[in-house]
Amino acid sequence: MSRRASRRTHTPTSKTTSGRAPKSGGGAGWLLVVLFLIGLGVQASALPAAAAAAYWLFFVAVVLSRRSRKNRSTGVPEPAPNLVAAPEPEQVPAKPPRQPRDAPRATTSSSASIGTMHSDHFFEAQLKSDKPEVFVIRSSPNPVRPQDLATHWVPPGVRVQVRQYSLPDGLVYLCSSAERNRLERTEPSLIDESLQIGREEDFTVNHLPYYPTYEGASPTARAAYINWLISGRRHPNAGLGYVYLFFYGLERRAIIDARSDQAARDEIPAICAELEGLIETYKNGTFNWRARQLLAFCRYIYGAVDLTPPALPLEGNPHVVKDLCRIGLSQAYHERHELPAKWLATWYISDGRFNKPAVVKRHQLQFAAIFQDLCDRQFRNNLATWSPPLSTKSLQLSYQPVSMVLSEVQESVAMADLTCEEAGLGRLVETIALSATEELTRYSRYVARSAERADDPVSRLMLPCPLWPGQVWERLALILAELNAGVDVTEPSTLAAFLAPLDADDVLTKIPIAALLGQMDGYMGIGVEPDPRHGSIAPSAATPIVFFRSGELPLPEASRGKSAGLLPVHLKHHARVACVAFLADLIRMGLPNSAAALEQAKAIALEWGGLTAAAHVRLQALLIALTAPEAPEFKGKSALKKQLALIDAPDRVSLTHELVAVARAGGALEQVAVVRQLEKYFALLGADPKALYDMAHTSLGLGMSAPPAPRATAAPGVLDTARIAALRKETARVDTVLGSIFTDDVDGAVDQASAIAASPAAPPDHNVTAPAAVGYASFSALPSLDARHSDLLRAMLAQATWTGEAFAALCAERGLMSSGAIERINDAAFDAFDEALLEGDDPIEFNPGPLAELRS
Repeated sequence: MSRRASRRTHTPTSKTTSGRAPKSGGGAGWLLVVLFLIGLGVQASALPAAAAAAYWLFFVAVVLSRRSRKNRSTGVPEPAPNLVAAPEPEQVPAKPPRQPRDAPRATTSSSASIGTMHSDHFFEAQLKSDKPEVFVIRSSPNPVRPQDLATHWVPPGVRVQVRQYSLPDGLVYLCSSAERNRLERTEPSLIDESLQIGREEDFTVNHLPYYPTYEGASPTARAAYINWLISGRRHPNAGLGYVYLFFYGLERRAIIDARSDQAARDEIPAICAELEGLIETYKNGTFNWRARQLLAFCRYIYGAVDLTPPALPLEGNPHVVKDLCRIGLSQAYHERHELPAKWLATWYISDGRFNKPAVVKRHQLQFAAIFQDLCDRQFRNNLATWSPPLSTKSLQLSYQPVSMVLSEVQESVAMADLTCEEAGLGRLVETIALSATEELTRYSRYVARSAERADDPVSRLMLPCPLWPGQVWERLALILAELNAGVDVTEPSTLAAFLAPLDADDVLTKIPIAALLGQMDGYMGIGVEPDPRHGSIAPSAATPIVFFRSGELPLPEASRGKSAGLLPVHLKHHARVACVAFLADLIRMGLPNSAAALEQAKAIALEWGGLTAAAHVRLQALLIALTAPEAPEFKGKSALKKQLALIDAPDRVSLTHELVAVARAGGALEQVAVVRQLEKYFALLGADPKALYDMAHTSLGLGMSAPPAPRATAAPGVLDTARIAALRKETARVDTVLGSIFTDDVDGAVDQASAIAASPAAPPDHNVTAPAAVGYASFSALPSLDARHSDLLRAMLAQATWTGEAFAALCAERGLMSSGAIERINDAAFDAFDEALLEGDDPIEFNPGPLAELRS
């Protein structure tokens, strides 16, 4: 008998058969309240005190009388023996007659029955009007157990008949009308065969509510849902309500049945395949978000072996991604594998506990790649030696079902949860992420400043080397393999060849060359010379460059500063870079034996003290790069003077001896052009030109780089006078051809050497004929400029720019060579103003600064 029917069988006779007096204290209680209020009014009025006292005595008498009467009426007579007699087991109580709807209802419970009833069951009291009172107590119906519903599951691949429809592939819950009462409201997707099905089968129109159920659907909606199941469940235009209704059944089967039923667990691969097909077909974001959550839960709870991190940038439910990272990391550690860097990066991006900068959210792919690179190179030992404490809690996973009739599922896995606070892995991950963010910030700033695409090949050069464009990275990997094979330095190449197929000139206009060289040095341990970060020139696209190993470990195994990967920059290293520039400039003159001269220069560089082994390798590479045929020349004093400012006085003296040693090794001390070039070097270095001839004709060792001890009185060496005469004749011929390019009186120096050989005490002979320079006006602001070039400069001042052809004609009129004239004028300007006066080759223009001082 239902609870509603039981209420309707109660009759008014229950008031007289219950054995209890009706309550009548309600009216008397109100009377006492009214009398009390009247007493308060009397007390507050102006009546005599005797009247008030009499009233209160009356009130007390009424209260006492009421209490006495109530005590006498509370007795309950003992019930008759037949009131507690239960009916015989084989007898069924007769159904009471149906009462009218307006008949009064009364329900009376027995205290004795309440005391004997179990507290976890409902009960119903049934009072009969024609029989003694009988209490019938029964429990509520047993709830439906999961295994009861599991018996109504249709496995995948099984065909079933639902009225006139044939479902070909199962994956649904199905029941008959006889079982409906026990299973109703238990599973929304349960297909009840007894419910009516309409004729409308168009499932592209959604006839279902927001929370659909098969029982609550209209016949039309049931017909459309059944037709969608028959069609294969892959129609992209189907109403999403039908997809959700089907999804409810998959969800129950995966998270409820599979926990206790091995057959259901065996169907997990088929359920996962079905979920993947639904995700691929229906592009609804919310549905895909929820379906991926269930798919991930099935994979990492029911024995998925190969877990892979989700693709970046992250999409879908962050809770699913977080759980997936937790199980992936914990499983890797549990199986004694290295902690996967990709899992760590994904965990950092997906977990809200980490305070991530905006640049990480904006460039997830690039951040993950840098993070993994740092894990492999810089933090490998830290990750390999890390272990969680013994107090780390086990892994707990949860799933929040979409179906409204299912509650959250909690699963405990017998592995340590590496992502919990107690494990401490998060602090190490944050340290790695901080270093990766520093590297990523430069790239992000460049992309924002240059308006380039994030995946542009040029933009990728601002990232670590493994993320460079494919061909450039492969070329760099081959260079690294060559250096690891034992090669100290590579053969000279160019940036244009290294960056191909990218346009090197375009790259260098967008990205500083120092940034590119720093990436190779810091990430790969590959140094490049010339390197402007270490005092050398900035290479162009066509400048020869040389690769070498800059150190054993590109990065230390700890967090580093922004310049930690570079060689220490100190003055001694810069001074030696300037010395290499002088040696390379001499070797590039075309010495008879340039290879021997280069080897001599290398030997000299190796003997320089105060430098690390890595610095010596860097100087060797620079020497090879600057002596390559296509290397840029140091034109005139203006270029070498910049290098000269870095060399201190003791190193200048040493450099004069080293230059002579290199010239001798190259077999060039007998060439007039080389001797004149050495004279220029000596003049720049502030050395006495006489010392050049002393060193040229003394027995200095080929490998000696330090100058001899200073002498109090320099004794002249014995010179070959015949050789000196031959040099004088050759010098005269060269002066005739070159038109006195250099104004230093070499013949005078040779005559001086001859005079010293003949008579050491005699003064030098200066009576050597020099090209005439009479009648030319000079500039007082350029005291070192000779009269001929002063006259040329005065003619040039007539106009602001000169074409190369016009300037060559102007020089020819005065018997000068155009290239030598520009060099001589600029040398004089550098002596006076510390900067060049003439700029460019064609056209030739004046530098405004020195020009203004010259005219003033």
